[in-house]
Amino acid sequence: MYRITFLLCLLAFGNLNGQQITPSYLILQEQPPLRIQVREVPQAKKAYNTYRLKIISGTIVGSSGVIVLNHALGSISPQAPHQWELTGIGIGLVGTGLLITKGAKKKRLHAMDLLAREKKVAFEWHPRGLHIYF
Repeated sequence: MYRITFLLCLLAFGNLNGQQITPSYLILQEQPPLRIQVREVPQAKKAYNTYRLKIISGTIVGSSGVIVLNHALGSISPQAPHQWELTGIGIGLVGTGLLITKGAKKKRLHAMDLLAREKKVAFEWHPRGLHIYF
């Protein structure tokens, strides 16, 4: 009896927490991704490109800092002195990566706001029917 209850609870928990990565409101609206929507509005495209540049560069710098930090902390041994300079460089790179990506979310929201202001009435034909955008 307890095994069946455990399995049912496990299935219910997995069903509740097994969510998709894409939010459901994006799936139901069937709108193209933001990178495609911003192509029509130059200001929104500029803000979105700044967002992408900040995210990519911050991720690269932060990841390299994590790699340097892992190498520095993984090479600790009792026979040789620890290289604190390498550890400091790794921590500095991680901090720099965080500072680079700091304002990226605001740029994405700004691009979305510009798109909302510039939206016009548009008709698109999809396999499921005619879509009207305002």
